Amino acid sequence: MQPLALELENELLRRRSLRGRGKRHFSPTDISQFYANLGLTDGASLAQVDRAYRALTEKYDPEKHRENPEKYATAATLVRSLTKAYVAL
Repeated sequence: MQPLALELENELLRRRSLRGRGKRHFSPTDISQFYANLGLTDGASLAQVDRAYRALTEKYDPEKHRENPEKYATAATLVRSLTKAYVAL
């Protein structure tokens, strides 16, 4: 069994090698907007993108707002845009 840090590094390398395969091509403006949606600067590392995505999707989880339909819809829309940015990056 590999140490956790090595496993994480291997996973990041694997994801990085899969980047761009079968994905749509976005303009540089779109990419900049995706980084901004995640609260990051352009060119952030894949690990930073992962951390930001996980933190924001947990913070704005629609299931936390099940009782309020308006907040639920807003959170669901936000998580969709975060997911689009995460997948693109």
